[in-house]
Amino acid sequence: MTTFRQHRWQSFLQGYEDRARLLISCPDRPGIVAAVTSFLYEQGANIVESSQYSTDPKGGTFFLRLEFDCPNITERKDQIEAGVRPDRC
Repeated sequence: MTTFRQHRWQSFLQGYEDRARLLISCPDRPGIVAAVTSFLYEQGANIVESSQYSTDPKGGTFFLRLEFDCPNITERKDQIEAGVRPDRC
């Protein structure tokens, strides 16, 4: 039974090896979602889940959580992190 569970666990992990999450908080303004999703698109990412909210659309703080699949994310982690710059938000 343990071997079966281990096999199932390994299969599950392999299905998510290219998945990552991006968490952003910054001053709210128009265009944040467009800038971030465009950047991820340029990286070949596919967004599988997104959640966002603002404490106040006029001067509040914006929060964004994206979960995405991106080919070879482990090898490209530093490159993608460098691309998510504060000036894009």
